[in-house]
Amino acid sequence: MKALLEMDGETVFDGSRIEEPHLSDAALAAFVGVYRSTELDVTYNLSIDKGSLMLRNSLNPPLRLIPIARDEFESDDLGTLVFHRDATHRVSRLSVFSGSVRDVSFEKTN
Repeated sequence: MKALLEMDGETVFDGSRIEEPHLSDAALAAFVGVYRSTELDVTYNLSIDKGSLMLRNSLNPPLRLIPIARDEFESDDLGTLVFHRDATHRVSRLSVFSGSVRDVSFEKTN
């Protein structure tokens, strides 16, 4: 799909829309696990539920994470999560970006 965005008579964007990634349960399995932030003293449990990656912690209701790019997901309530891989290409940690919060690191513990 092509998109054109004009503001005040000036072209701001003219290009193709990037399609939202659709990941299989097998692809989502790479992100499943327990992630811990020592900075925030918070633990996130990520699992697959009905074809979606879900984030749970003890304080809030589960959040559905929407894939937006390779190793990146977003949630309206949490912000953007960027997953990082180690030298063997396994997911080893994630970073959270939300509003003024930038790059809060969570290490994968299992």
